[in-house]
Amino acid sequence: MKILFIYEGIKLPDKYLEKFKPNYAFNDKDIHVSYDTINAKEFITNNIITQQHHLDFIIAEFNTSKFKISIDELIQWLRIRVESYSSHNFQVSKIPFILINSELFHEFSFFGHYHDYHNNLYSGVLVNREKNPISLYNNALSSSLDIWLDELKSDLDDLNIDHLGRYKLDAKILSAKSANLRVLSEEFHKNATRLNYIWSSENTTQLASAGDDISKLVKQYEKSPSKRNEKEIHDVLKKHSHVLKGEDYLTPIYEKQLYYSNSRKYIESDFINARHKYSWNKNQIYEVKLPSERFVRRNNKDFVLSRFRKYLRNQLGKYYEYFTNEQNLKHMVKRFQNENIDITNQDFDFALLIGRDTFREENLYLIEQEITFNNYKIDLITYDDVIRKHEYLYQRLKRFSLA
Repeated sequence: MKILFIYEGIKLPDKYLEKFKPNYAFNDKDIHVSYDTINAKEFITNNIITQQHHLDFIIAEFNTSKFKISIDELIQWLRIRVESYSSHNFQVSKIPFILINSELFHEFSFFGHYHDYHNNLYSGVLVNREKNPISLYNNALSSSLDIWLDELKSDLDDLNIDHLGRYKLDAKILSAKSANLRVLSEEFHKNATRLNYIWSSENTTQLASAGDDISKLVKQYEKSPSKRNEKEIHDVLKKHSHVLKGEDYLTPIYEKQLYYSNSRKYIESDFINARHKYSWNKNQIYEVKLPSERFVRRNNKDFVLSRFRKYLRNQLGKYYEYFTNEQNLKHMVKRFQNENIDITNQDFDFALLIGRDTFREENLYLIEQEITFNNYKIDLITYDDVIRKHEYLYQRLKRFSLA
């Protein structure tokens, strides 16, 4: 899920965002933090409305009356907006907005001012003093999303269509019902693929076996570290592509050949994850290595990066060179159009799936030093990360989805 978190302060305490994980966010990238309402308003205006990105929650935590007043002004501004967001699918004024309690709020609540926070403005108040992850049930976050999804279902029922877009929208029904839509935007029907979200289309029954398949694969490499069959790993990832797509990407493009300008030479990454238009993320080049890769080898009592250095300097280096060369853009646009994907720039993220958590943590200093030396921006993913991502998505879809 995507969260805008407004926090009164100049810096979050260490691991403060952990309360939202793993039930409401997979990692910190899913949470945009604003330390004042001016920045929050700019984020909503520029990223959510102008760029049409998706947002699941706005959550605000305050400690002083002055900050509380600024939050009230922000939500009053939000609730009268007429724009849409998330590829023009939803009404921005209906984004769930939750307050996190503070001692000051309890003081207000004691004197009977709860309605000021809740009545037609806020979606609820989250009581969460503990550092434990926020539950999927019986709190303001879960109930506000339940209400939002129920209203979305009611909109779809009123328009006599379903969330998968299998039924043609009747223009007469839309005209008659559009003024009374609860969360859907009047513009949503213009999208070629309506409601193209993982929570509106994936079948949790099909996802159920993914965790076992991925864990079984990893255990095979634990028992036989010398095993080297990347094709087998590719097949598992293609079968369970939700761990590549997450909530941000379309169906992964496998081993796409991209040619250099005026040349027969080409590059071919394992996967290319093309972003949804509503995603916060960039398009992503995703390279796959083995679960047994240990990043380093022992050499005269010193630890030396081996294959990892090779991957960075040779393989990923070539990707950087290709995707930052403007001469290749025209060919890239053409090749991606064959996949019905519009590429407008060469701004890509790079991800490397390799090894296990323990291998990464025990050599983190060397790994970060190597990445910094090469001036690369790379998302280093372990197979444990993949298992956790599956578990997050599976629980998210079981609890909050239209399926």
